[in-house]
Amino acid sequence: MVSSDEIFNEMEFNKSGLYFHPLITIITSKKIVKWILRAYERFLIRRSDAVFVVNDSIGKILAQHYNISQPFTVRNCPELVSSISRNNYLRDTLNISDNRKVLLYHGGFSANRGLHNLVESMVYLPDFTLVMMGYGPLKEELAVYASDMGVDNRVAIIDAVPVNKLINVISSADIGVMPIQGNILSYYLSLPNKIFECLMAGVPVAASNLPEMARIIMDHKVGVTFNPEDPRDIAQVVAATLRDPDYSSMRQRARSAALSVCNWEEEAKVFWNVYKNALDARLGT
Repeated sequence: MVSSDEIFNEMEFNKSGLYFHPLITIITSKKIVKWILRAYERFLIRRSDAVFVVNDSIGKILAQHYNISQPFTVRNCPELVSSISRNNYLRDTLNISDNRKVLLYHGGFSANRGLHNLVESMVYLPDFTLVMMGYGPLKEELAVYASDMGVDNRVAIIDAVPVNKLINVISSADIGVMPIQGNILSYYLSLPNKIFECLMAGVPVAASNLPEMARIIMDHKVGVTFNPEDPRDIAQVVAATLRDPDYSSMRQRARSAALSVCNWEEEAKVFWNVYKNALDARLGT
């Protein structure tokens, strides 16, 4: 059978243009450690039967850097959820009135995700409540920052929900927001699964104007992009989206995109086909 060393799955793209697991990246402060890890990665990737990446942009960089064939793209999409009903979970749970719009960020509370700018954008969104759902080291800091900005009564920071409930919870929001900052290559080329989770829930997306996220939003016409470094721009774009006469159609297109192409069942076809071809090649069949 094909061993794990022969199918190379890239996980985390660091600022030097290479991939490492996030935990390994943390301990690579010494140059010798970085050199050893890069050499090890180069050794593995050039001897792999196939290489997987989460988007084409990363694949092109790897192909050039390591002089390998273009890697196979398998996006991090959720499994199909066949039926979704828009609901009031977040409003009911957090006692948000019906006349307020719900802006949802879900994911990690960590650096380079633009979360302080997102909180500050609420200064310019008086009719919105921002729900930040997740976990991470910045959780308490973000709560303090919301208070400093005078918007703590309109920012709710809550724990993540179980995966089997996630899509249903997202569907109770009016818009999903991803303010990732592109100051390192890993984030600049990111294509987070959060986008695809919003699409599966039928929720339009407002995200940073970074290449891969913008491509999904523009190709499927499911949202808008903004400058993640500018809280006022985040606010203006989010508010305009909810006022857009096309908003209801955005919701429909988001759900349609998820059902047709942006789901794990479709991505898995590529994944398993590559494995089958690699195995057949090894066995000579």
